[in-house]
Amino acid sequence: ALVIDEAHCIVEWGDDFRKEYSGLAKLRDYIGQETPILAAKATCDSEAFKVIWKSLKFGCRPFWGLDAGTDRSNLVYMTRVIKNPGNPLLDVLNIFPEKMDKDTPLTALPKCLFYFDTIDNCATAVETLRKYLPAHLRLVVQTFKSTLSEAAKELVWDRFNKGEIRILCATDAAGMGCNVADVMFTILCSLTESVSVLSQRWGRTGRNRSILGTCILLVPR
Repeated sequence: ALVIDEAHCIVEWGDDFRKEYSGLAKLRDYIGQETPILAAKATCDSEAFKVIWKSLKFGCRPFWGLDAGTDRSNLVYMTRVIKNPGNPLLDVLNIFPEKMDKDTPLTALPKCLFYFDTIDNCATAVETLRKYLPAHLRLVVQTFKSTLSEAAKELVWDRFNKGEIRILCATDAAGMGCNVADVMFTILCSLTESVSVLSQRWGRTGRNRSILGTCILLVPR
């Protein structure tokens, strides 16, 4: 069998970032029609389904599809109009404790994942958030980006998972493989190019179904 996990990459990466995805149909010619192909994806709109169907030549043999649904009853979704376009983070600082001082414990900060479109925006966000926090908590804000070494990425994820890092400012590099169960807030600081990308990012929230997660999209006026 041929298994394509995270099948949305066929749609999102096939044209430019990882062009090999656009050539997956060629595999059908090599492995034959009798070899089953499985494509797995957390979210899939109709347009993405059409691209995946064509890319994997699903019409060449009987097809079975399973839609497990996307209902996440422990998540709250909201949009906020950006009031501070120069620094959108100022619009979501209320997710943190109103008063913090040298005695504020690490656990007072909810575990948060901020998404940005560029590495530079991530760096700026880290600087902004650290200024807002007491000195002893500033290093709990870190960045996650594609330019980190694999060892550094693994270390950041491990510390985020353990709760040593509470606030992560990330690009889409913090997507696949993000299995941190107790993220309470996921904030998108700009509009996404598609609903699928929005769903993928918000889907990092509240993977432990026993906690209430909040998904926030900041939108311009």
